Amino acid sequence: MSISPAVQTALMGDANKMDRIKSLAPHIIAVIASLVFLDSLRFKYTNAPETQVIFGKLDAWAESFGAGGLFAQTGLFSQYVIGTAELAAAALLLLGIMPAFPDRLCRDERRGELPPLDAAWHRPEQ
Repeated sequence: MSISPAVQTALMGDANKMDRIKSLAPHIIAVIASLVFLDSLRFKYTNAPETQVIFGKLDAWAESFGAGGLFAQTGLFSQYVIGTAELAAAALLLLGIMPAFPDRLCRDERRGELPPLDAAWHRPEQ
């Protein structure tokens, strides 16, 4: 049983779409994770009641094995330290995906075509 050319073309189109989705999936996951990290910062830096409860429970847990004050507001893992770490993680996640997009979205000015996928982030001086 043979497959008609129209069906083969449709299947190839679906395969290309799936490959495109697979290539973008890590970038989408990185953006979503960054948004979650960045959204939680408003609670940590404004000393919201939810943050006080969470870090209070963490501090009580740490106190159960002799590390009381570890998650207090002046502790080693305070809400501000954790928030700063989340801010750095969000920035690194977003910076990690940035080199992938200019090469794919920008056209090579000299030839009018897309540059190769392994092209450098910056163009060498001429």
